[in-house]
Amino acid sequence: MSSRLCPRRSSASGRRSTWLASERIGKADAMTQRPFDLTIDPAVAYRIAELAREFTAEDYGPQPDDDDRESDPVQYDEAELDEDANAGPVDPVHAELTGVIEALDIDELRDLLALIWLGRGDFDGRWDAARRQARETESLHLISYLEQTPLADEYLSQALDQLGYPAEEYGQQ
Repeated sequence: MSSRLCPRRSSASGRRSTWLASERIGKADAMTQRPFDLTIDPAVAYRIAELAREFTAEDYGPQPDDDDRESDPVQYDEAELDEDANAGPVDPVHAELTGVIEALDIDELRDLLALIWLGRGDFDGRWDAARRQARETESLHLISYLEQTPLADEYLSQALDQLGYPAEEYGQQ
């Protein structure tokens, strides 16, 4: 095959691919260059962390003392009870958290799990090992996992920051 028809086989192919890579990198500013690529959008991961924080605060927040509770039982309308018997109370934070997670594809779910593990201190900060283990995990029940991991929001934030996605860039504090 002629080197003219196949630029990759030419003697300048190394320079060409280097130029293409540097051209792509040159278009991105220094703040967006990352050593690790995520399949999940960091803004979405930070939103999940925020929702997990709100959900955890609801579940583990201050509980009323027995003295603070009303002594009279609450009165309910029978029709209202029958109508809502199967639905149960709707928690808007849980509903949004569930919706965001259910909208993720399998690779994004696995990256989310790997981020939680990495932020927790597993895998000695090695993203490749955390991601590999998450990809080998067969059942991903991340909604339940987040509900049962009170510090999941901190783990996500720490891992994202560690991988070069600081919270400040995504409107987080």
